Amino acid sequence: MRSARPNRTVRLVGALLLCPLAAACGSFAGPTDKGLSFATMQAMNPGVEGEWLLREYPDAREVQRDPRTGRLRRLAYWVNDPAGDNRPLVLWFDENGILVRKDYGGPLLRPPADQPAPEAVR
Repeated sequence: MRSARPNRTVRLVGALLLCPLAAACGSFAGPTDKGLSFATMQAMNPGVEGEWLLREYPDAREVQRDPRTGRLRRLAYWVNDPAGDNRPLVLWFDENGILVRKDYGGPLLRPPADQPAPEAVR
């Protein structure tokens, strides 16, 4: 009967060699791993409380607050669009911290005219 010890040793050495490599590769991923999805960006509509948005999506690239009240005035995110590009999204809030406007720096994609709309949309 053969010992399983050499197999374990090989696996352990392999794991120890691969872990730093995997960690290094993950650090070069860039902003796409922190960006919002295109669908999430579309779902952010005026009337939403800014503090809630920041709690739900804490990876904002910029947070601007009113210096007097501390309420949110602006949040900026990266959006991963369907083409795989990162596009800027800036959310603007009123004096009460409620979302009033969103500025998206990418194209709003629509299905081609020759594709019929799904039944639920017609």
